[in-house]
Order: sequence, then structure tokens, then C-alpha cells
Amino acid sequence: EGGGAARAFVANGGSLNGAPGIANFKLGRERDLPRVVAGYKALKAAGVVEDEWLKKYERPMVASMTIWASMQRRDSVPDKVSRKLEKDTKAFEKAVKSGLYEDAMKAFDTYLEDLPSIGPAGTGKINFDDPTLVPAETLELQLG
Repeated sequence: EGGGAARAFVANGGSLNGAPGIANFKLGRERDLPRVVAGYKALKAAGVVEDEWLKKYERPMVASMTIWASMQRRDSVPDKVSRKLEKDTKAFEKAVKSGLYEDAMKAFDTYLEDLPSIGPAGTGKINFDDPTLVPAETLELQLG
């Protein structure tokens, strides 16, 4: 493991115009989204921002949210979509570091809402039952 943040900014051979390709999205679903989902579920279960949650989940969750945000860009440079998601991530990070549970949950909901249904290599939406898979409802949208 390693090079996490850098992964999001490196276009692979399977990408178009420097936007993340399907291989990058698959890797993001396998490596990053499970961290986001685990952090969210633990925070929701606790109902408060605890020191233990901050130590265990805050850094990996925020890093993975940032990576996934960057992967939603349509080109080789950050765009409106990825910048908005990165702003949402920063709002979430600020709220959890301040111990503000309700603000953190609102910021995370905003992040989820701002993830595009159709992105450069598929949907940006998250499947909370199995983060390595595309959510069923977005799969139906894509297949028509």
C-alpha cells in the first residue's frame, strides 16, 4: 500500500484525456471506498465523534474521500466536480476534527449528493452494502 494521494492524480493508459480510467475507478472502489464506508458506519454507530474514531478512521477516511473526489474529474486537471467534492471533504474533516457530529454527517451527506451518477469511468456513487461494487440503482440507470 502507499502512494495513496498520488494514485488519484496519475492517469493510466486506460484513461481518456487524462481523466481517470476504468482501471483507476476499479482500484479506487477496491482500496478507497471500503475505508470511506467503514469510517462512515463507525461514526454513525457511535453517534458522536470520539477520540478513538478520530485515531482509527479520520485520516484513512478523509484521504480516501479526497482520492475518490479527485477521480471524478473529467480531465487531467481538477475541475468543477472534483473541486466541489474536495471542498465537501474539507468540510467533513473540519467538522470531525472539531467534534461536531451533526455537521460531519451533513457534510458527508453533501459529499454523497455531489458524487456524479455518471462519471468519466462510471458512476461516482458509493454502494454501502459492498463498496467494491457499483450501486445497483446506478447500474440500472447506466444500462437503461
